[in-house]
Amino acid sequence: CHNSIRLAERAIKYNVNYLAFGSFYKSKLKPKAKKADTKIFKKIKSIKQPIVVIGGINNFNYKRLIRLGAKYIAISSFIWDNPKLKPEVAIRKFI
Repeated sequence: CHNSIRLAERAIKYNVNYLAFGSFYKSKLKPKAKKADTKIFKKIKSIKQPIVVIGGINNFNYKRLIRLGAKYIAISSFIWDNPKLKPEVAIRKFI
């Protein structure tokens, strides 16, 4: 968590448009990705840049991340690599 904060602070110095944090949930795309702790949202409240969350996000778990402070969600695997749903149907799960 501390390393993520340090990296975010460095990125902010370069006037980034957004910051991405993850992986919040297990993902088939990157199964060995280090899991992000949701406690990070408490530590980044002062960050003005929009927060993007990544990693195993689906139509059941995204609302929690939004409530915690995420402004955007990355859901490409849920849409494009979903064996149960066609992309159009997967997208509608978030509407």
